Amino acid sequence: MARPRAQFTLWVACHNRLPTKDRLLKFGTVTDGKYAFCDLMETADHILFSCPKSADIWNFVLSWMKVNHQPGRWKNGLTWLEKHTRGKSMRSKLLKCVVAETIYDIWSFRNLCIFLGHNANSNIGLDVIRTICHRASLHSGLNLYCEQLKL
Repeated sequence: MARPRAQFTLWVACHNRLPTKDRLLKFGTVTDGKYAFCDLMETADHILFSCPKSADIWNFVLSWMKVNHQPGRWKNGLTWLEKHTRGKSMRSKLLKCVVAETIYDIWSFRNLCIFLGHNANSNIGLDVIRTICHRASLHSGLNLYCEQLKL
């Protein structure tokens, strides 16, 4: 149900191939490995989960879905995701979409801030929920489930 670009970004992240600064340092294409929002090393794990800004986004989106989970490390998150998205229930379909769209929006926001100098005070969590609700409106069963989760 997620947008193809979100699915692709999730696939790239799952294969640890996002062009983060820690990876680009290895190839010598960047000289500074610091993340744009803090002084820590920019890794996929940090951008997508460990950074306080990312953790806030995940907490906002998952609380909207009424999922009690604190995102941690990437590998633990994948294990948790595999466990909670088995089957064909509306909840598991929506959770798969939430993960793909959240990762895509966090990655896109990082790129906008780095390359276009956008403000770091955007409400990505709300943007993710709007995208998910719009995508769910295209599917009758998911639309009903999504409407029950209104903000």
